[in-house]
Amino acid sequence: MQIYRLKLVLHGISPMVWRRLLVYADTSLAGLHAFFQTAMG
Repeated sequence: MQIYRLKLVLHGISPMVWRRLLVYADTSLAGLHAFFQTAMG
């Protein structure tokens, strides 16, 4: 199974806020949205 490493960055914030996520290649857009919301709080 393929896994992608993603880096999320919030622009316009100082200091920079970022997170790194590992997600499966077959993750749906709805699943990605849920991961992004959870990772960024």
